[in-house]
Amino acid sequence: MACDRPSVSAVITAHNSALYIADAVASIRAQRSPPDEIVIIDDGSTDSTGTIVGALGTDIRYVWQANRGEASARNRGIAAAQGDIVAFLDADDAWPSDRLERLLQPLTDKHVEIVCGRARAFSESSWTAAAAAAAGHPEGFMMSFGCAVIRRALFDRIGGVDETMRHGVDLDWFLRCRERAVPILVIEDIVLLYRRHDHNMTRDIDAGRDGLMRTVKQSLDRRRRGQQTAQSLPLWETLGRQDR
Repeated sequence: MACDRPSVSAVITAHNSALYIADAVASIRAQRSPPDEIVIIDDGSTDSTGTIVGALGTDIRYVWQANRGEASARNRGIAAAQGDIVAFLDADDAWPSDRLERLLQPLTDKHVEIVCGRARAFSESSWTAAAAAAAGHPEGFMMSFGCAVIRRALFDRIGGVDETMRHGVDLDWFLRCRERAVPILVIEDIVLLYRRHDHNMTRDIDAGRDGLMRTVKQSLDRRRRGQQTAQSLPLWETLGRQDR
């Protein structure tokens, strides 16, 4: 590990994730450029998630909280993270082994505060890290914490995620960054393995649509009130691209 590399906190958010949590942790430990710490925020699991985490090793910092939702768990993870960079992972997803290596390299430019890549979806039945990385299909760039690494200090400026929201949580935060002209670098690489299963929140199409509409309206309202200075509302500000 390069001595001048910023420290990295890998933050897993979990809720009743006994089936998947060991895979998520294994994918973090398999990184060619490993993080400096692994933090698991358990949002009120009632299954054996905590027991499984307890058997995975003493290098994991495990925090349990009463169930308050995804946004609260993300904020708890941000508060707990001690690294210069925060990298999120939902407990039912996984990282390809070169994920941190590829996303961290552009952060040598101190003007870049967020680096994002692509996700590859895979079915629950196709799991192993190698199989998932090769299967499925790449999706478009996602305004998703799972597809990004973020400088920890940015949360002090932008604030945490909106705990009043259930859907559109990630998008709302990224739009707030865009409104503040935060530099975002987009790379072409697959940096997240997204597991499709029966309990994905994104399967609730109506709720997802309502969340999207609320998120966009809130962004427009902020701009109309003059609280933000962005002159346009592009999805991404691409400062550059890196090929495989």
